[in-house]
Amino acid sequence: MPFSSYRGLPKEAKLLIYAAILPFVAYGMFYTDLSYFLTSVQGLSIPLMGNSTFASSIPLGAAADKYGRKRLHIIGNIIASLIIAVFALTTNVTILLVAAVLEGIAEGAFVASANALLAEKVEEHRRTGAYSLFGFVQSVAFGVGSLMIPLVMIFEGAGFTNKEGHILLYVILALLSLSSTIFMLKISEPRRNKRHGVTWRNLLPHKSRDPLVRYVLASGLIAFGAGMVVPLMSAWLGLQY
Repeated sequence: MPFSSYRGLPKEAKLLIYAAILPFVAYGMFYTDLSYFLTSVQGLSIPLMGNSTFASSIPLGAAADKYGRKRLHIIGNIIASLIIAVFALTTNVTILLVAAVLEGIAEGAFVASANALLAEKVEEHRRTGAYSLFGFVQSVAFGVGSLMIPLVMIFEGAGFTNKEGHILLYVILALLSLSSTIFMLKISEPRRNKRHGVTWRNLLPHKSRDPLVRYVLASGLIAFGAGMVVPLMSAWLGLQY
């Protein structure tokens, strides 16, 4: 896709893309390091969150349409950011299990509402370029986040223990992710009238139902596999090497 298709995007579409950078940097560090941190540093087991993110994205997408996409976008980001810090600051297994589910739901709210808002802010003929740029930025930010884990060694060089270095990294990235709310607050959204009488059967438009169902099933398979493999990899590599 030519770079010219990325130029001239509306200001609020750009704000949505900017607002995703820091949260996905935090997610990249969090999902890459979490299983190692919980098992090798904290001595706990591995929670799974990928499937709760997928499962919650469908009803939360409907809720965003009904009650406000911006509101759900902001709430999802705030909760997901704070929970990253929670994982660093407690070893209570019950709290961590609840936090794992909430993290997945909050991330689902953040992503589902962001995609819906982006479609609203960009003209139909420019949506392909906008979504490809959005996905590219998210992927790069996720990769940058995974590369931030060696900062723990820098913190250790400054006198912190390995555990303290991990905690400091989690808290810093949680705060950075939370700060992206500033961009989200600048996004406008028209007042929505609550839709009464909407059922799950007529929630999807008839014309788009078949491709949407195929897309959802494919995404579900990816989430199911990622939910099993991604949390396991860093712990397994740590134990193996």
